[in-house]
Parts: sequence; C-alpha cells; structure tokens
Amino acid sequence: MMDREFEKTFEHLCVTRTPRSVWDDFVALSAIAISNELDFRDDREELEASILEKYSSQEIWMMQELFDRTADVLEKNPNQDYLGELFSQFQWSKDERLYLTPYDEAKSAAQFCLEQTVANPFTSLRDPNCGSGTMLIAAFNQMTSMNRNPHMRLFCIGLEPDFTTAMMCYIQISFLGIAGYIMTGGNLNRSLKELSLIAPEEAWCTPAYYHRTWQARRLAKYIQDL
Repeated sequence: MMDREFEKTFEHLCVTRTPRSVWDDFVALSAIAISNELDFRDDREELEASILEKYSSQEIWMMQELFDRTADVLEKNPNQDYLGELFSQFQWSKDERLYLTPYDEAKSAAQFCLEQTVANPFTSLRDPNCGSGTMLIAAFNQMTSMNRNPHMRLFCIGLEPDFTTAMMCYIQISFLGIAGYIMTGGNLNRSLKELSLIAPEEAWCTPAYYHRTWQARRLAKYIQDL
C-alpha cells in the first residue's frame, strides 16, 4: 500500500518537475547525507551542490522530511524493501524497465543461504545485482530471526549498474545498520571474488562499515594477505 505521508510531500516537489527527476534527486541527496557522516568525498559534495541549487529552501526542507520518513519507517518495520516497493507503486514508474525482486522471494533465498553459515563468526554476502537491496535487507532480517546479531555478523557487498537504484540500496542498508558497501556505475568490472572486507576506493561504504569491530576484521584480513 502506498505511503500517503511520503506521497503527499513528494507530490509537492513535482509541481514544476518530473516525478522521476525528483526521485533521483531525493535518492542522491539522501545517499550523500549518509555518506558525509564518515566518508566525505569532494565529488559527492559537488553533486549535492548541483542538486540543491535546483530547489528552494522550503523544498529542501521537504526533501529532509522524505529522508526522515524513510528512516522512521525502516526503524519501525525493517522487514521490507521500503524504497523499492514505494518506487514500484508510483504510477509514473510503471514504464521503467526495472525489475525488483519481491521481498517474499528474497526472504526465502536469504533463509536458505544463511542456514548454511550458522557456525561462521560472520557472513559475507555478495549480491551481483542488488537492485534496491531486497536480498540484503532480507538477509539482515533473517539473521535477526535466527538470534544472530546482524550488525556484527553480516557484511554485505552489492553491485548495481543504475546509480539511483544502487543508492536506494545504500540508503536502506545504511539505515538498518548493515556493514558493507555498494558499487555502482562503470565500476562493476571486478569479479565478486575480488571484493572483500576492504572496500575499493570508489565504493559507497555504509556508516556501520567503520565500526571498530569491522575495522579490526579488516586489519586482520590485511595482515593475513601480506
């Protein structure tokens, strides 16, 4: 069901703009705001500035309301692909050639994958077509249901060629406190096997990626590879 509170604010921003351009801008601004907490980048700051100049101060406040709404919804109910489902429900998105895995299907796949890793100190989950993060979110919730702390025992790596879709994933796994990173754009020519706990320079790293526990694990990985 459509989130009417989100939709109402979103529609105000679309009076003089196309809905898709507003969606792209909202997602980009949200992702950059999260990244700036612990991973400030000049190129991301430049992108942010180029987007903000298109909106009034009141409209920027509305963008903040959408950001806060997303965080609030995922905090209250993490067991969903909120942005993916929201995007799919907008009428203007029906013509988009974007297929997002239904959340129920992702839950079944996550359950199967994680049942094989119970004895591991932590699980590194790699999704070569992460979309808006359905599989990664499902894995987070499945691990929670198994009484395994996903914040300390789940590390996620997602690849997605479409920037906006990749950032939808990045936003959601960041709000859920999942450690990991997302690769997007023209930076997907790496094999998944090459990707590890140590993120490539161009990756979008979640705030949880910098938690001291994961820093210690990366240090151990770095020493092991010497």
